[in-house]
Amino acid sequence: MTGFLRYSFPLDQFALRIEQIRALTGPGFDNEIGRINEKFMRLEAQGGFSVYDKLERDLLMGPKISGIFEKAEKTAIFIITLGKEYEVIADTYRGDALLYYLTDVIASEYAEIVASELNKTIAEYSSLLALGSSNRYSPGYCGWILSGQKPLFSYLPQFPCGVELNDSSLMKPVKSVSGAVAIGKNIKFKKYDCETCRDERCLYRNKFIL
Repeated sequence: MTGFLRYSFPLDQFALRIEQIRALTGPGFDNEIGRINEKFMRLEAQGGFSVYDKLERDLLMGPKISGIFEKAEKTAIFIITLGKEYEVIADTYRGDALLYYLTDVIASEYAEIVASELNKTIAEYSSLLALGSSNRYSPGYCGWILSGQKPLFSYLPQFPCGVELNDSSLMKPVKSVSGAVAIGKNIKFKKYDCETCRDERCLYRNKFIL
């Protein structure tokens, strides 16, 4: 296995345009979106991953995702978070339902962007080994039950990037993403097939993922 490789992701490198956010929230909130988005530009997300040749514990991925990882020679276990600084921003709007909602939507989008950026970093690591890598998969997605967070976290350092897991398998700070990427000679990055998925419980249902 590798040690935990940690990275910082200043959000101003991935600055969302107002029209991108408007596509998620609907029209009519450009001024509010602009003010909130400016606060996110001061944040620095954290993330990292470890690579294992073999996993000793069942991650409870479910048959669809497990079928991908069974072909892999290695598995990257990752995590990213917007950190407690996001929660400070959110708390300032807790008394205003609209602004709190807009903040939540913007934060979720940045979390997905950073997770995808770390996925690219894992792909670069894999290419150095002359191996391919998969999409990122997370508990709560595509049949991977949420309680799979517990065995997943056993492969990460304690409180990785300041993230902790509660008894309900939820992460704190809340805008965090954990998961795994398959690495191997016969592994390829493929577009998510959310359009054909019939899992009504999937956390990402009806959400476009890059």
